[in-house]
Amino acid sequence: MTIYDERLDDILIKEEYEKIEKYLKKINIKKEAKLKIAKGIKLPPEMNLYLFTVIPIIWGVIYDYIDIINVSIASVIYITPLFFKIWKAREATAYYSSLTGSIYYKRESLEKIINELLNTFYSSNIKIKEKGVIGLEISGDHIVLYPVYINKNKNNIKEIISKAVIDAIFSHEVSHLFFDSEKKASVLGFFIYYNINKLSKHKKARKIVRKNIKRCVEYVINNKKYDDYSIGECYAIIDLYRNNFSIDIKKEIEKLRYMNDKDIIAEIKDYAFNYLKKFKHMKDKDIINEIKDYTPNYSKLKYLKIFFKLIYI
Repeated sequence: MTIYDERLDDILIKEEYEKIEKYLKKINIKKEAKLKIAKGIKLPPEMNLYLFTVIPIIWGVIYDYIDIINVSIASVIYITPLFFKIWKAREATAYYSSLTGSIYYKRESLEKIINELLNTFYSSNIKIKEKGVIGLEISGDHIVLYPVYINKNKNNIKEIISKAVIDAIFSHEVSHLFFDSEKKASVLGFFIYYNINKLSKHKKARKIVRKNIKRCVEYVINNKKYDDYSIGECYAIIDLYRNNFSIDIKKEIEKLRYMNDKDIIAEIKDYAFNYLKKFKHMKDKDIINEIKDYTPNYSKLKYLKIFFKLIYI
């Protein structure tokens, strides 16, 4: 089996990011962020600021200028979010800094994601068809498939997958120019990815969206806690489906401004519950076939067993 270990071209990364910027300008959204490489273990500027605010507190304790109880409370307030941010930055492939107005990315992390997808793709022996669409699991809990259009240059699958990964990750980070919330950024990020790649005009991309609906329903029903990225992407999928596979980015931004994270989760749960209601009027055999059609581990859908009082063999 061929093991892919490709190196990313900085020009390709820059071109894909500029594609996002041009799209936002085209729809009259005047927000920009500089693109920078995150090298070594360099922390985002916000974290350096956190560190500098903690130093005077520690200095005050040493010289008894500050009451120890107040210091303990202050330390929890400052240090807890600091360590959380450090952990996220170390794990992240890219991150947005509101302090510098820049998006930082780790080339090695991007390469790792792309190479893993390439190895999975080729080991699966997928037949590549010209003008076809494939679905890639890129982020979060790998629930939502990102539709990727295979153009006439179908033999250059490495470049096609590389562009898709870069588009998906940078679309998410650009969304942080509008929202701090990871859930909201994941919603908007998927919309931007979908629109910059003009997927609304490809009928085969709609099949991927429909498949995502079923994957998201299973995810919501089978879990009590949700990954921020996955639940945000699921909301985007549902909204895209309800809007006949066409999204107005500016309207979606305004709608998200008046929503909180709980609203997003509640709306997805409500959709999943209503989606499953249709099974009430189906025969047991048809229900089982329907479930099997979209999930290999359908026997784990305990909710369905209880709700419909079905017995699975």
